[in-house]
Amino acid sequence: MSRITLRIRTSRTSHGEAKQAMDAVFRHTGRLYIVRVTDPEYEQSYLNKYGKVHELGESFITVSLGEEFKGYAYKLAASIIERSKVEAGSKP
Repeated sequence: MSRITLRIRTSRTSHGEAKQAMDAVFRHTGRLYIVRVTDPEYEQSYLNKYGKVHELGESFITVSLGEEFKGYAYKLAASIIERSKVEAGSKP
């Protein structure tokens, strides 16, 4: 479990159109990871918020492996579960 920072970045498509994407930045066992967020709930919630950096508290991430792209396979944050949301919804 780790604290996560969401970073919104804007890039240009081959046609010059602006495209936004979100990365999750976190440390696990001392190693820094920056992975693309594909969790639809977080994409909808944070891509439209003001600001480019959003701090989350302790969270769990389900990491999946994307399809091969130009000879590489990339890790993706398929799901994010914030500890505070789980604890707030739990029963005593």
